[in-house]
Amino acid sequence: MGYKINKETRLYEVDPLTAPIVTEAFNAYLDGKTMKQIADDFNAKGYRNTIGRKFSIDAISRMLQNRHYIGEYKFKDIVTPGGVPALVPIELFNEVQKRIAKKFCEFRQPF
Repeated sequence: MGYKINKETRLYEVDPLTAPIVTEAFNAYLDGKTMKQIADDFNAKGYRNTIGRKFSIDAISRMLQNRHYIGEYKFKDIVTPGGVPALVPIELFNEVQKRIAKKFCEFRQPF
């Protein structure tokens, strides 16, 4: 989501149709929406994932934690910073990761 492969260069490029969906998800989560609310909003707007299905909470979770969106390209154990165009500023990505970690810690608190 957010990228397409250039047929000539075979490199990732920003997909102008789906890249805004990625940044919308990051901004919505940072603004306080839950992953379920983001998935519900996306589905209500008619957004679909790369294989044409509705968004799930799991898909939103994977999107929000995908380091690809800050420009990291990973192949096997090799990580190449700047290997793909970044869709999300590192600051936004890091703030979202902090919120995810906080929510995870709250979820794991004993009752």
